[in-house]
Amino acid sequence: EQLPAIPGWEVDVHWHPARQVSGDFYDAFQLPDGRFGFVVADVSDKGIPAALYMTVTRTLVHASAMDGESPAQTLAQVNKLLLENSQEGLFTTIFYILLDAQRGELTYCNAGHNRPAWLQSASKKVTWLEKGGTALGSFEDIELCDTTILLERGDGLLLFTDGVTEAMNREGALFGQSRLEEALNHYADLPPGRLLDKIFEEVSGFQEEQMDDMTLVVIKKLAHETAGGQTRTQSREIER
Repeated sequence: EQLPAIPGWEVDVHWHPARQVSGDFYDAFQLPDGRFGFVVADVSDKGIPAALYMTVTRTLVHASAMDGESPAQTLAQVNKLLLENSQEGLFTTIFYILLDAQRGELTYCNAGHNRPAWLQSASKKVTWLEKGGTALGSFEDIELCDTTILLERGDGLLLFTDGVTEAMNREGALFGQSRLEEALNHYADLPPGRLLDKIFEEVSGFQEEQMDDMTLVVIKKLAHETAGGQTRTQSREIER
């Protein structure tokens, strides 16, 4: 219900299930060492089975992350636990970030998830982060790696699930990464909440019917310090 308040940063979320319950999930938490963890994930099904699997996965990620290991080490541990406890046939893609808010340093691991978009304020460029490794819950031996980037003032990061880019119109065309990038180029300077509103409007106007869960998260380093150095952040569930 309430994301962490991070001095100098702003965070917002849109979460919109295709059914009454969702296999998409996001999480945000502060680690004992002061860093902040962010997770966006997508289970390979929809409805109640996916929601139950999502609950297990979210719990395992949260518990494993508290050890303070790197994102890749954390997700490797989650994969091991999922294989010991998961339902056959289900798996999850996950993008996990550790943020050092003071330094602007962001370390991430991608386990088969959609590539997030890095909104670079100075160059006005949208850079797609590297493709990730294997989804969790399917194989014992998976390759996961950590990557570190430095966000400058005004930079942002958009994380999302494939319900956004795979939204389909009446002719069977997908919304796709190119349309998403076009929207980001147009609306990148907006505050996170307004940016997500605009993206959601673009996707909703494009698709004939929502067939998959959609989750979008923006993490933005403010261009200027706020009064008192505090930024209030909160998540918002979109009403069906």
